[in-house]
Amino acid sequence: MTEGAHIPSNFYRPNQQFAYAVIYNQVGEKPMWFHLFSLLVHIGNCILLLILLRQLDFSHLVGAVSACIYAAHPILTESVSYISGLSDPLGFFFVLLSLISYLIGVKKNSLVWIFLAISSQILAHFSKENMVIISPLLLLILMYLVFAKQAFSRKKAIISLSTSILLSGSYLLLKFSVFNFTDVKGLTDQSNLYTENLIYRLNTFLHILVEYFKMAFWPKDIYYEKPYTCFTEFFPEKGIWGLVSIIGMVFLLIKAKKFPKLFFSLGWFFVALLPYVGIIPLNAMYLEHWIYIPIIGIIVLVFQILHTWLPKNVIAALTAILVIALGIRTTLRNQEWTDIEKFYLNELQYTKKSSRIYNNLAMYYAENKQLKKSIKYYRLAINTNDSYAESHYNLSGALLETGNWNEALNELYKALMINPNFIYAYPRLHEVFTELKYYDNAYLAYQYYEALQNGQQFNKEHINKLFTPQQNKVDSL
Repeated sequence: MTEGAHIPSNFYRPNQQFAYAVIYNQVGEKPMWFHLFSLLVHIGNCILLLILLRQLDFSHLVGAVSACIYAAHPILTESVSYISGLSDPLGFFFVLLSLISYLIGVKKNSLVWIFLAISSQILAHFSKENMVIISPLLLLILMYLVFAKQAFSRKKAIISLSTSILLSGSYLLLKFSVFNFTDVKGLTDQSNLYTENLIYRLNTFLHILVEYFKMAFWPKDIYYEKPYTCFTEFFPEKGIWGLVSIIGMVFLLIKAKKFPKLFFSLGWFFVALLPYVGIIPLNAMYLEHWIYIPIIGIIVLVFQILHTWLPKNVIAALTAILVIALGIRTTLRNQEWTDIEKFYLNELQYTKKSSRIYNNLAMYYAENKQLKKSIKYYRLAINTNDSYAESHYNLSGALLETGNWNEALNELYKALMINPNFIYAYPRLHEVFTELKYYDNAYLAYQYYEALQNGQQFNKEHINKLFTPQQNKVDSL
């Protein structure tokens, strides 16, 4: 995903990149078309969700209101309105298509539908990594629900499920071999208390589980950045509520034959969250877009319960009120997304520990020539977490705009000491050395830049040599 920026990463999502490439080829960099595509995929997911629920014998009412609430829920803004968030809606689109096709294929004994199911599952895997776990487990839950109705033979279902598991297993083998582009086996190279301890990660998930429920039922406080906060203490208030939720799930599992649709709803929620419980360290502890698929389980659960208690006209009226209320909140959240400064200032209301937020806000001010503010927030980014070459590099650019060449040179040195292979620093370093009349150093910086383009790697010793005043013609690399 980050190859074009010369940043190593194990995020491999060719379908997302292909969609961007097609849109760019047709309309260029006009944001509206990228947003429209994400929106259309989300609308498609709402329609497919309705079809799936009907295939599982949920009532028309439960299916329709669940799809409506899912369409309007503000917690999905990050996945739908954020162009880079396309992987969630796109991957889920293919998962839904796969699940529906498996069900129809088994019911009708149709190889065409089974082929469509297999193709869709493969496309889901190459849209986002977590679909490799979600696809077969959701299919397992679906098959169990249909078994409760004895809709078709178990032999056909087992063959379909085995095929789904085989596809996921094959992708996992590829993921840890052909599609492993770094020395890191997971999706993050960060090393901290959370990423290094499995018990702490699982304990943290119990606390975070409560946050997911809060976001689903009361989406008032919505923000993008969720810094690592490792919970090492076991079972305080949030942890207890998380444990109660897990126990409730186990209870429904035991009573599944009596409450199959309730089991389906909770099972969907926990299965879709499984990739994020902390078994494998990820690049965050929890994010709003991670609930794009799991929230369906909560929505269906609530309306399935209401459907047994309330008249249809009451449920319809309640749905209308909820869709309007959620739609207003979604609109307000989208207004924050369209205003860069407002978006990042909103983020800072919730966290003061994000180097990325400070850096991105500073970039906004730099682009708008508000250099004093820009320099202030770049320094806050560095003081918050001085492990990113980008922050020092960006600060050097703002300093150059104000004519502080020596300070800019110092920031470039710091950037390259953090990451000697940060290729973007070298052309700027050549410019600064030339302006300060360190011509031999400028020549060496240019040589380093060419060597990096040809695949050579550098270390801190090379950087110290680069910043040592050169008296004579430099040696060739």
